[in-house]
Amino acid sequence: MFQKVFNYKPAEHDYRIWLVINPAVWLIPIFALVLLVALAVHAMVFAMPEYSWSKADGMEPTVQTIAAAPTQTQTAQ
Repeated sequence: MFQKVFNYKPAEHDYRIWLVINPAVWLIPIFALVLLVALAVHAMVFAMPEYSWSKADGMEPTVQTIAAAPTQTQTAQ
């Protein structure tokens, strides 16, 4: 029993997955599902206030951001 486990050679046996999953039938639906998952993850992340595109518009500056901001001084020329 363990002889089959220890003698497994992935390079020789990886073709077997394509005997079960026919790429001519399933490749486009798999790509569509991957696209949907990627869009869902991006939509979820961009819905978070700290990662949204309009982060600067909707957030008020806090004491930490004001203290961390560089000061602007005018020099006389």
